[in-house]
Amino acid sequence: MPDWVWARISDSLAAEAAPRRRTPVWVRWGGGLVAASVAVLAVGLAVTSFSGGGDPTAIVAEGAPEAATAPLAQAMPKTAVDSARSVIAEPRKLSFAGMVPPALHLIDSQTDYSADQLAGQVKSVLQEMNMAPAQALTALKAAPIELVVPEPQPRGILLSAQQMRDCITKLTQLATSTALLIDWSTVDGQEAGVVVAPEYATERSTPDPTELDIWVVDHDCDVKALTHIRMP
Repeated sequence: MPDWVWARISDSLAAEAAPRRRTPVWVRWGGGLVAASVAVLAVGLAVTSFSGGGDPTAIVAEGAPEAATAPLAQAMPKTAVDSARSVIAEPRKLSFAGMVPPALHLIDSQTDYSADQLAGQVKSVLQEMNMAPAQALTALKAAPIELVVPEPQPRGILLSAQQMRDCITKLTQLATSTALLIDWSTVDGQEAGVVVAPEYATERSTPDPTELDIWVVDHDCDVKALTHIRMP
């Protein structure tokens, strides 16, 4: 081994042995901040790609012997593997190209709604989202054609853009309507969707975001509760 190669390896090993404080690295992904807690040190090897369907434990290192890479998955802590997966996995999206967007926002607010407090809880969620009537009307006029989708199991109405469009049309009785939000959360402890939509006088009329209908639906868009609120 050339002397200069051995010197660089020795310096690297000495630097790694010295105590130091690790600072977490934050990666922005899909609108959120995710901790990238896995660091792989490769001496003399170039890591070229991830393989295995996006599994971060399957790392291909150019020129690396099989025996050197095989123990990697076993050596990585479960929390580190999960963090790496969360960084790499791309969130599922639905495209509404070619149709009137059925909703402005698809969220999982983790609110445990209750039937007797539904109106007040929805108002609080809208306030936190800065969805007062004026802002809601502006957003409705520029409805997105693609949204990141929460992942309930089973997905039900969130399985496809068409199923979501059919559900909102069924609820509002209008094929050109757009809901302000679908919050896939829980109601009285049971998983359910809370759909909030403005009133439309006619198919061609401007929606009225001061008058809101609220439905609680299951995965098949069957209505479990319905109420109405007036926004100031």
